[in-house]
Amino acid sequence: MEGIQAIQTRILEIQQRMRSLAPPTAPPVQSGASTSTSTNTNFNSALESALQEFRPPSTSTNPTGLATTSPALSQTGLATTLPALSGPGLAPGALGQYGNGRIPLNALTPIDPHGNKLAGPAAQSFRAMATEATLAGVKLEVNDSYRSYDEQVDVAKRKGLYSQGGLAAAPGTSTHGLGMSVDIELDAKSRSWMQANGGRFGFVADVKGEPWHWTYKR
Repeated sequence: MEGIQAIQTRILEIQQRMRSLAPPTAPPVQSGASTSTSTNTNFNSALESALQEFRPPSTSTNPTGLATTSPALSQTGLATTLPALSGPGLAPGALGQYGNGRIPLNALTPIDPHGNKLAGPAAQSFRAMATEATLAGVKLEVNDSYRSYDEQVDVAKRKGLYSQGGLAAAPGTSTHGLGMSVDIELDAKSRSWMQANGGRFGFVADVKGEPWHWTYKR
């Protein structure tokens, strides 16, 4: 209530200011006579100033509600190479309705220009992490991200299951199938950077013997 009363009081003050500045009704101007525009100018300036108080701030956002670019992205040139954030940005729990490896691609968010995608929160965090890495002179090249059920079956056939000494989770159980994991091509420099900084962005190397596999767990 106090907020509404304050707004009403402010409106009354503005109205009074407008009345004091409004140009009076002038008699007809004789031919050849000049008129002053200073009164009209003062009135218009005061009106614009008053209206500005009630205008919402201007922002530039994409459909996800996130800024389409950031100073860091612009400095590195990534703004021109990364696809705009898209997808509903659903949390992992919401994506669970589809099932592991069954998530529609349009419910995921791109993380690079090569078609790799993750669940919304993981994707947003990864992109922020990749931007900071780039500023530090480190490139985080993604080899794999979301993996459909059929793709999980294929990987299991080619690399074998963990339970049998291989490198793949049983199809339908992989964190890749939830859009939460990425496999990153790491050299000594990028691996060291990820070990020092990945946790700040919610990414954890959670598979023993696979330093390239990072899962978002925030």
